[in-house]
Amino acid sequence: MKRQGKNEKLVSDLKDGLSVTELPENLSKNNIISAVSGDAQAKTKAIPLEYGRNNRIKKAVAVAAAFAVVLGSVAVAGSQRNKPTVVPESVKAYFSDTTVTEKPESSNADSDIIEENEPESAEKRIAPKKINGYIEIENLFLSYAERIKGSLTRYYTDTAVVPGDNAEAVTGAADDSFEVQSPESEPDTPNDFSGTNIQVAGVDEADILKNDGNYLYAVSTSASARTTKIRIIDPTPDAMKILSEFSCPGKSVREIYITGDTLTAICDNGVYYDSLSISAVFYDISDRSAPVKTGDFTQQGTLVSTRLTEGSLIILSTYNGYCGGYDEQAVKNNCVPGAGLNGNMEKIPTQNICMLPDAIPGSYLVATKIQLSRGADSAKTVAVLGGGSDVYCTKDTLYAVRESFSYAVPIEGASDMLWATSENKTQIYAFSISGNNISFKSSGTVEGTALNQFSMDEYNGFLRIATNFRDRKSGKVSNIVSVLNSSLQVVGKLSGIAPGETIKSARFSGTKAYLVTFLNTDPLFVIDLNTPTAPAILGELKLPGFSSYLHPISDTLLVGIGPDGDDSGMNGKLKVSLFDVSNPAKPAEVNKYVIDGSPVISEAYNNPKAFVYDASRCMLMFPVSQYSTNSHNSFLAALPVDTASKSFGTMLSYRQLNIADYGNILRGTYIGDTVYTFSQLGLCAFDRATQTQLSCLSFADVTSYNIYPATN
Repeated sequence: MKRQGKNEKLVSDLKDGLSVTELPENLSKNNIISAVSGDAQAKTKAIPLEYGRNNRIKKAVAVAAAFAVVLGSVAVAGSQRNKPTVVPESVKAYFSDTTVTEKPESSNADSDIIEENEPESAEKRIAPKKINGYIEIENLFLSYAERIKGSLTRYYTDTAVVPGDNAEAVTGAADDSFEVQSPESEPDTPNDFSGTNIQVAGVDEADILKNDGNYLYAVSTSASARTTKIRIIDPTPDAMKILSEFSCPGKSVREIYITGDTLTAICDNGVYYDSLSISAVFYDISDRSAPVKTGDFTQQGTLVSTRLTEGSLIILSTYNGYCGGYDEQAVKNNCVPGAGLNGNMEKIPTQNICMLPDAIPGSYLVATKIQLSRGADSAKTVAVLGGGSDVYCTKDTLYAVRESFSYAVPIEGASDMLWATSENKTQIYAFSISGNNISFKSSGTVEGTALNQFSMDEYNGFLRIATNFRDRKSGKVSNIVSVLNSSLQVVGKLSGIAPGETIKSARFSGTKAYLVTFLNTDPLFVIDLNTPTAPAILGELKLPGFSSYLHPISDTLLVGIGPDGDDSGMNGKLKVSLFDVSNPAKPAEVNKYVIDGSPVISEAYNNPKAFVYDASRCMLMFPVSQYSTNSHNSFLAALPVDTASKSFGTMLSYRQLNIADYGNILRGTYIGDTVYTFSQLGLCAFDRATQTQLSCLSFADVTSYNIYPATN
């Protein structure tokens, strides 16, 4: 009788809610009300009751579907009529009360992986939920699958790796007394060579070209053989040669790390990144002519990013728990991601999985830490129910962000208006990576979406993040800088930056943030973050075009590279700007260098790893590509900077003699007085001073893509 009374209240509220909008015929108001009130004569494809295992489950699914219809339909109607969406409390309560649960399987009561943070503040943070066994996760995923079965396109094939049902953690030995050992000391190398352009000192990032001062290490893709190869190269300027080349069977190498005599390959387990898992494959390269594989570690999901710091490799992937489909057995098999050594995949144990209170079943963010000195069997893996897109990492903390969505659940036969719509918010996850463990610390949310990893920075215990925000009601665009404390609670926010414009680049440096936005011109904002609770704009500079990457070269000088422009927008040229920010209230472009001619772009526009700053020579390096109707030029530009006079010098150009043989330049690097250019097709060496090409090394099995003849 109690339930019947509750049903009557629910039906009354549903009627009120559904009265605000028109629904398609198969989601008619009467059909939905009948389904919730238990009318056996109701006939609707929109609420598939046959999927339930008993009457109570069927009822729960029906109510879930109706609840979703109310949310989705009313939300759309509300947005169209500029009225707020109101969800009746009895609808929420009914759905919560009828959620199906089963007796959980046993699990460890305590977890040393998930840490619960309870900061002292007016806004008390809800702690992550501890999971009582795999059955709880299965029920959560099955409940959601029932509501969306038959409605969503399956984005993945049925070839998912299925972890074993009886899984223990693949976490290696938990020796808390062990201290992470630094990699073996590297062989004697010249001090004068360039490494990968990284964001945080001491936190390395993987790349397709690595340079240790003695050897070059390159990753290239063969279009004909559909494979990737790693090559170790003797860089002797006039006699370069390949010492060894190898591939990872069944895997596509994305990027690599070099740590002393260890090469780590980050791979997709498939061709051209079409895979459901990623691997870190380790090689002993003490003999550069004969690398030896020493092990590998695999985790499910698609690659988000990696980092290498304090002798430990961090791997992040995002995993779709519905990769096998929405049928009951497929959901049970795949709703928990797996990880393991040498292809032996096992489910991540529940004590290493964090479920936030507002989590919606779907994607996981999977994070692994491996101590290189102890090998792949030291891997420790955790997961958070939620996805990820960009990563910022310090030596102690790993931050991952994802765009947050508000779901109006799609129902079979329903109109497109029930698909997910963006809230324009960013979810932030923080992991502790200090010591031997990796553990979930906290989560938080900010308004807007981040552009890339350079939109984030940590300073004195505060995380700062720049986001682009679109108001869902008004459609107006602006930008925000938010400051969060160690518990990821927002303590300071600067809103309304550059209305109508979008962020094109961001860079943080100490107590300052530099933000470039763009519509037709390029405003450079200098933002004061000295007081975390009160960020403020100090100065602004407007210029044509915009800088898509910013690089500090001193405390008062900032370099920007990106498309040039005029008052009407971009003009097809490339511009390097030198900004003087010594007076934050009046930032100034004190010099610029424009590369003209045919339409010109740079790999460094969107990939900072293609940008090199040689601090000892005050020299910028970046690849340039010029296109015209029947020609294509590619070269490495080197632009000197005189920091005293705050000006650029004469640009040097390292231009390959035959681009048809050696392809579009993706990276540049140097060892001493030799400059090297790298493309998918080969490697060339140049004399730094004369720009003379000394030798080239062709990767014979790699074919070019639509390469035009070079223009002399």
